[in-house]
Amino acid sequence: MTKKIRSIQDLKDFITGRVPVIVRQVITDPSAFYGNMETSGGFEEPVAFVAVMSVALVVINLILALLGLGYAGPASAALISILIGPVVALLMSFAAAAIFFIIWRLMGSVQSFETAYRCIAYAGSIAPLTAILGIIPYLGSIAGLAWTCYIFVTASTEVHRCPRQKAVLVFAIIFVILALLSVGSQRTARKFEREMKFLEREAGKPMSYIAPDEARNG
Repeated sequence: MTKKIRSIQDLKDFITGRVPVIVRQVITDPSAFYGNMETSGGFEEPVAFVAVMSVALVVINLILALLGLGYAGPASAALISILIGPVVALLMSFAAAAIFFIIWRLMGSVQSFETAYRCIAYAGSIAPLTAILGIIPYLGSIAGLAWTCYIFVTASTEVHRCPRQKAVLVFAIIFVILALLSVGSQRTARKFEREMKFLEREAGKPMSYIAPDEARNG
């Protein structure tokens, strides 16, 4: 049963009690989780879940960066990302819920926006693991997208009662579009990284150490 989060203690109990259970269920048995998911009860729990998972995602990305498996920015940027990460994640979660609410309605769902938001919020359970998969060039992000689409297919059938064939078709199309965009963005990022390394070698020292006057004079 959904519990209202009214105090700091309620939030602590939610983080230590409910969050691990939700994450484990979504990862190991999404059909059972979404089949038993409450479709109403307020936004407090799913919003808190999104905030908690966004902090976990930022921490994992920082660890990967320290291990040389991602971009390691300055410490101040890391602190800022932890502070504003939940805000950005919450805004994106409501935007995504609005989009998928429309998609599910077009697929025949009669569920409310709150239900759509809950489906989106709890799907974030796999975000930390898909971030780790993302260190594998191209295939990692594609695998993460495929897993995410599978979660949405499950939510479509178990919560929104959409025909499975229709759900698979819709999210297969979404997967193809997102996979192509992901591959394209990764190719662009890798090309930019190679060009920066080439320029650093040509300059004889890291680009960040070239003084403005020196850069203008070539």
